[in-house]
Order: sequence, then structure tokens, then C-alpha cells
Amino acid sequence: MLSKFAGLVGKWMFCVLVVFGVSACGGGSADNSVTPVSKRIVKLEVQIGNGTNSSHQTSLLLNESSDISVVAHFNDQSRQMVTSEVTWVVSDPLVMDIVFGTKMALKAKSLGRATINAWYKGLKSDSITVEVKAPQITHIQLSKVSSRSGIGAEISFPLGTQERFSVASVYEDGKVEDITSKVKWHSTVLDAVEFYPNGSVKSKKIGKAQISAAYSGFDSNSIEIEVTAATLSRLELIPFNQGVPLGTSRSINVEGVFSDLSKKDLTNSVRWHSDITAIASVSQGIVKANKQGKAKITASMQGKEVSTEVTVTSAVLQSISVTPNQSQIPAGLKLNFKALGHYSDGQNIDVTNKVIWQTDNPSIASFKGASLSAIKPGSVKVTAAMSLISSESVNVEVKLASLQKLLISAKNNSVPKGNRLQLKAEALYTDNSRVDVTDQTSWSLGSTDFATISHLGLLTALKEGRVSINALFQSLSVKYAVDVTSAVLERIEIKQKNTELYRSISQTVHLNAIGYYSDGSSADVTQSTNWSTPSSNIMVTVSGTVWPVSAGNAQVTASLGHINSLPAGIKVNDADVRQIQVTPSDLSVVQGDWRRLVAEVTLEDGKKVDVSTSANFFANNVWKISDSDVASLVYVIFSAKNVGSTTIHGEFKSKVSGKTISSNSVNVNVKPMRICGGKVNDTHVGNAATACLKVVEFNGKQFTGTPSKALMDYMGGYSLGADAAEPFGRHYHSVYSESGRWGPKGDFVKFRNNPSLTGVGEAWSFCSKLGHMNFNGRRYWRLATLSELSELRKDGDMHKRFGWPTSSYYWTGSKYTGDEPGERHHALELMLNAFHIYPLNTDGNYISCVSSSQ
Repeated sequence: MLSKFAGLVGKWMFCVLVVFGVSACGGGSADNSVTPVSKRIVKLEVQIGNGTNSSHQTSLLLNESSDISVVAHFNDQSRQMVTSEVTWVVSDPLVMDIVFGTKMALKAKSLGRATINAWYKGLKSDSITVEVKAPQITHIQLSKVSSRSGIGAEISFPLGTQERFSVASVYEDGKVEDITSKVKWHSTVLDAVEFYPNGSVKSKKIGKAQISAAYSGFDSNSIEIEVTAATLSRLELIPFNQGVPLGTSRSINVEGVFSDLSKKDLTNSVRWHSDITAIASVSQGIVKANKQGKAKITASMQGKEVSTEVTVTSAVLQSISVTPNQSQIPAGLKLNFKALGHYSDGQNIDVTNKVIWQTDNPSIASFKGASLSAIKPGSVKVTAAMSLISSESVNVEVKLASLQKLLISAKNNSVPKGNRLQLKAEALYTDNSRVDVTDQTSWSLGSTDFATISHLGLLTALKEGRVSINALFQSLSVKYAVDVTSAVLERIEIKQKNTELYRSISQTVHLNAIGYYSDGSSADVTQSTNWSTPSSNIMVTVSGTVWPVSAGNAQVTASLGHINSLPAGIKVNDADVRQIQVTPSDLSVVQGDWRRLVAEVTLEDGKKVDVSTSANFFANNVWKISDSDVASLVYVIFSAKNVGSTTIHGEFKSKVSGKTISSNSVNVNVKPMRICGGKVNDTHVGNAATACLKVVEFNGKQFTGTPSKALMDYMGGYSLGADAAEPFGRHYHSVYSESGRWGPKGDFVKFRNNPSLTGVGEAWSFCSKLGHMNFNGRRYWRLATLSELSELRKDGDMHKRFGWPTSSYYWTGSKYTGDEPGERHHALELMLNAFHIYPLNTDGNYISCVSSSQ
């Protein structure tokens, strides 16, 4: 009775609840009844990645993983995620598969196509076709891998040495592959360098060039290299233990010190030699101990060599230690081991690549070289064995844990230009374990403008800016940013390593400090350096000049901030002056000209010192001139004032003994500069070939003919040669012999019109010299212009009227203003009054100097 009543009440309440539009309760008309609609699934939608796949097809890269989920669509427009409840059907599990972790994912396993369906409560989703594609290269990057000697974006290395570079291809999935041996190399200067398959680049020509690589239609970034003219000064061995146990190997490193004070690792560039290979053989700096005894190992390069003696000992291996000594590692990862051999002579030697690595269960974890691959969960014992000696076993637990996060870190978030920064990658797993996966991570850069990065995560800063770094490990990709800052000072070198100073002649030395920066650049920091000495027998100025105070040894150090140089050695010697020799001992100079003498001191210990440029020496020296009207002398610069004869000697007072030492005497003859015929407008047609200079006056100006070889010899100090860049050198280009037809019979000199060499050049220098000599009473002489010479020629035949040589063109001071590249000047032929255009610094021609006023 009660149950019946409850049923009626329930029915009544239901009818109340559905009163709006429902009349299924008793008493209603059959025509107005409505049957309720049940909620049901109308569609299953498979989603790959972050969105739907309405096209029913998508693609994945090989080994790529992508989140996969299933959404159920109901007839009431509602949706529900049912991923964990569905049954998956993959048409080809070899191509792809569903993997279960913290999230469900689709894993691309091999190239090909496969379809995917999801089943849920008897309903099948639409099929999605997935194509697994091979990742394509996005770009290739060039980087330097050998020891640093480069200057940021610019790599600098001396002529004849090598640097090593690598090229990596970066794929669209973020993975990186070393393709160094497969690329085609390119240099903007073809003969500047030579490329080798392993990425080594040998410098062959001084200068700068851009190098790059090409592969499969891609061009790498460019790196600028500079081949310097620095020469190898010496080779130095990096200190090492010279005792090598029999059967082991030892590496020797060689560093080269160059004339610009730069240093470079030359281990792979030098030639190695062992005098007894049966005892110890050597290749690329690796010494192999073959038999007990001693052998001499030599490294040589460019005429320099350094040697060391290696002793092959009878020391025996006593034990082996292995690191890490215990570890946990997720399945699918690798763990690198190291082995250290402990020998009876106390040495500890790395034997990682010599031992045999083993595990007690290769199905759980196995070795390839020193790298342990974790295959599946479990525990193994690791041992290393060599020469019947085994290490203690190391326990390694392989765990089943899923990768959660990839963490990238570095010691600093900034790196100075030219420096390197090691990045570290750590994999964080679901069991909270962290594993260093730096060497298993693919490293690449968004741009190689500011840096390059190696496959081991070593970043080399090229120029200032922000670097975007991409790190890929398994399916996780992470970005990291590093700022490249300005280069920093790394070391200071004093150019003068060991110097001897003689106190008797107040000899000083000006030290020079060179600063070397993180980008490989260098700069003279002499003026900004703090110079100091702990020694009392010398004095050093703020500019780096060292003065002797008393006999003995001393040291000088240069410092800038916290960077200190190695000390430079100074020895103060109290040997007195024995002799002073001035050369030449006989001097014949044209009036108004000058010469540079050489003063050399011989000391009591036999040492000879050239004091010609020493102001300190001449502060204690007095020049004695028998007739000061004829000549004067300042330091060693002799000036011929008036025609006549005189003698010169020096009297020097020693700073040690106080005694006066006299030099030898120099006999001086000052002679006049000759005008041919002794007058202007001399018409003799033959005397221009003698030791005189022809002068013609025209329109108020005086013009000279080209000088003869006899005149150049008479003036002295001139020579035939091309070295017009030497500051005190006076040269002419060539000698031309006139036959007598177009000029006086005899030899005349030609000059180059080359102001680029000395600022004045041969032609201009001779004309200026006439002004310095006050030739013919005139202080200013210059090279005649084209119009001046042309007007002079119109006045008559210069050979017939005044005896000038005319077989060659005459240089003029008039520049050619045409479109041809390079600076050019006009030259005029006085025979026919025809002109020609010559590039500077090439041909030799006659010259005419002109003076318009006194």
C-alpha cells in the first residue's frame, strides 16, 4: 500500500516538473504526449596538436611527437574530452604509434603514411591520415672550433698557420648535424687560404678575406679572417709530466709566440719528431710509450724548434677509478663515463679510451665506447678493465620516467665579444631527477650574426648584440638568450722582455705595453698603463721610460685595472765608455745641404751601442767644430752653411767615471752648388752633362734642366733605387744616356713622380732640396706645371738654344683630371711640345724645377 502511494506521489511530482510542454501523466490526451530525447554522442573528433584536423590529413617530422586528443560531440551541442577512454587503431604501427605519458602523444617512428581512428562506445571517429616526413635543412652555420686566436667576428692568425672551423646543418625539427667534410668552401680572396676536408684552414697570403661554406643549395654565414704578417719568434712547450709509463700515451701541447707578441696553439701545425721511435713515437702531439728508455721529442716549424726529453718508465697500473661512481638515469638516455688509471710512480692518467667498459646486463644498459645507453628499467653494475686490472663496480639504476622539462643554464647571461660561454642542458623527469644532457642536445642559433655555437653548446661571441639560442632534446625545444657585450682586456704583454742599460751613456728604454682583448684584438696601452717597479736601481716614468740609477737587476710591471703583465727584466750595467766612433770620417757636402752622421759607442765590456738617436747621450756630449761658420751640428744632423773646410769631433762626459772621452775627428768639405756656365741662360750645348745644373729664365721665372748623373754624384747622398719611402733616403729612378742628337751626350737621371710614397716623392723631393739649399739665391723651387713648360718650349728648342736634354718626357706638377682610375700627371715632350699622361709611381722621366721668386 505504501509503495503504491509512493509511486503515485513520485509520478505526480514528475508531472509537475515537466508541466511545461509535457502531458504524459495520466488524464492527458494521447494526441498531446511528447517522448523525452536521450543524450547521445553524434561525432568523435580527433585533434592532433593544438587544433582540429578538418582536412583529415596532417604531417609530422620523423621522430617528432605531437599531443593527440579525442573530443566527443553530443546531440545537445555539448562536448566532452574522452581521450583516456578511447581505443586507438593505427593502420601502420611501424610508421607511427600512440605513446602514453603525462599526456597522450602521437610519435612519428619512420617515413611513410598511416591512418588513425579512435573508437568509443561503439562509435568510430573519422580517419586522419598522417604523413611522416624527413626534416629538411633550414640553414647551415659556420663556426670556429680550434683554440681561440680570433677577433670576434674576425679571426686573426699569422701567415702559414692553421685554424679549424666546423659547419653544421640545422634542420626544421631543431636537430643539428656536422657536415664539415661534405661542404664546399669559399673565400672572397681565392689564394688567401687553403681548405682541408676536416675544416682546417691554412693561411697563405697576408690580408683579409671572408670565408663561408655551401651545402645542398644553402650558404653559411661568413666569417672574416685576417692573415697577419707576424712571424714566429719561438716555440714553447706547455709543461707536462715527462715520465710516461710503458704502454700508455701522453699528449704534448706546443704554443707559438709571434713577433706581434700574440700566442697560438700550434700542436697540430708543427712537425713532430722522435729521435728513437722504438722507445717513444709521436704524432700530432700524442707520445706513445713503446719501450723503456729515453727519447728526445722535437717540435719544429718555420725554422724554430723546441725539444724535450721523455722517459718511458716501468711504472705499472695498480688500480682504476671510474666516475661517476653511482648514478640514476632514465631509460632512453646516455651516460658518459671516465676512467683514471693509478700507476706505481704516483701518476694518475686518463685511460677512458683504453679500458674495456662492461655491464653485467647489456639488455638493461650497454656501452658504446665510454657512453652507456640506458635501454629499459633495471639495475646494472658497470666496470672498466685494462691490463688485467678491473675497477670497482659502479651501480647504475635505469628508471622509467617521463621527460617533463628541458632546463638551459649558463654561468652568466652575458659574454664579452670574443669570449666563449658554455651552455648547459638538463632534463627534468617526472621522478624529479635531473640529468645533464648537454652533449645529447641539438644546439642552434636564430642568427649567426652575433655568435656561433658548437654541437656541445659552446657559444663563441662574435659581436655585440643579443643571441637567441635554440636547444632541442628529444621532443622538447627551449629558447635561451645571451647578451654579447664589448670586448674585455685579458692580458698585457711588455714588448721588451729583457733589456740591458748602460748607465755611463745614460741609456734609457721606452717600454711598450700591448693589451690583448677577448675578441682577439690588440692595442697599444702604453699610455694608459700603470708602470711600476719594486727595484731601487732603476726609475720608471708614467709613460714607461726606464732610467738607470745603479748597477744591478730589476723588473718592471705594467698593469691596467686587475690585469698585470709578466715582469720585464732590466739589467743596469756600469761598464764605462772606451771609444766613440763618428762616421763617415770624411764628408763632402754641397752648400746648404745636410747629412746624418752615425755615432757609435764601444764600452769596456766590448758592447757597441748606436747612440745616434739618444738625446740623453748628446746631453752629455759637446760637438767641437773648428770653423762654425762652415758647418753646424745638432745631435747627428750636419748642416753645410758656407763653402770651406772644417773638422768636427765630440767630447762626452761619462755618467759613471765622470771622465771625458773624445771621438775621432770628421773632416768636412763644403762645396758650392754649380750653375752650368756660371750663369743663367747659358747656351753651351754640352756642359749640362757635367756636374752642374742648367738654369733658364723666362717670363720672370727660373727653370732648371734635368740633372746629370755627374751632378747627382757631386751633390752626394743620392742613389739609384726604388726605396723612396725611406724617410732620409734620396733616390732617383734610372739613368738615361743621351746620344747627342736630342741632348748633350752623357748620362742624365730620371725621377718618379710618386708623392704617394713619402708625401713628396722623388721629383718633388729634388726640387724642394734646391729650395733648402737656397740654390741661385732662391728659397722656393717646385716641379714646373704643364702650362709653364709648354710656354717655355714655345720660346724655342731647349736643346738647340740652351743645351737641355730632350729625348725623354718631362714630368709636370699638373694632375690629369680625366675619368681613368688612379692619380695621373701630365708629362711634356720638349722636342715636339707634345704631352702624355702617366700614372704616378711608375715610369721615370726628366724633371724641370721652377722658381718664381727669391
